[in-house]
Amino acid sequence: MPAPHSVSIRLYRTEDAEGLARVFHEAVQTGAARAYSQAQRDAWSPRPKTAEALHKRLAPQTVWVAEDIEGLCGFMTLAETGHLDMAFVHPRVQGKGAAARLYDAVLDEAKARKLTRLFTEASLLFKPFLDPRGWHVLEAEIVHMDGVSLERFRMAIAL
Repeated sequence: MPAPHSVSIRLYRTEDAEGLARVFHEAVQTGAARAYSQAQRDAWSPRPKTAEALHKRLAPQTVWVAEDIEGLCGFMTLAETGHLDMAFVHPRVQGKGAAARLYDAVLDEAKARKLTRLFTEASLLFKPFLDPRGWHVLEAEIVHMDGVSLERFRMAIAL
């Protein structure tokens, strides 16, 4: 286990799916509270995904996991196409460098693969993380989940 207040980054294992489903749910329900209403958060993640459902989404991608003394605390994914599909950290580590460490792992892998561009759909919380890292907005968009509208941004970066 990592030392207190430190975060280690490693590749995803199938047995991480259940814990990462909880990280995702808490990141949405608690971590996104300052940017999205309760109705929006409930539409986005009404309950934790099952381990099987999350694993099915993660399996075709390269996934990095953040872990601290309390357990799994974040994850970020990269598809073969350069799509940064998922990027979530538990509220207990928001603003403490876990996302930056995960992002560095994604960027290192993208460069090793000689990808020329990364793209994502960034939430209102993820956009300010990406802005100073050279990402640019392609377009703002509204997505609808269970009849609720959520704002996000299609973003990209040239490598």
